[in-house]
Amino acid sequence: MITSFLLKAFHALVYIMLYPLRLLPDVDLSGSIGSAISTAGGYLSGLNDIIPISTLIAVIGLILAVEGAIFVYKGVNWLIRKIPGIN
Repeated sequence: MITSFLLKAFHALVYIMLYPLRLLPDVDLSGSIGSAISTAGGYLSGLNDIIPISTLIAVIGLILAVEGAIFVYKGVNWLIRKIPGIN
């Protein structure tokens, strides 16, 4: 019962927080964007025989995640140093 209450409370909190986003209208991709994505997928599937595209995308994503984490870390440290009386 407690778990059910906590889950319902969490759901209500998320529902309330996302209320402004739910007010926005739905968005559809135009046909040209969809055809461009399918064409790029065809090119990448042909290139996948030579180099592993999925592995490259995973490695680039990991590198970007690490660089983003470093950027956030440095930003937080900069912000802490700007607050007088902390250091």
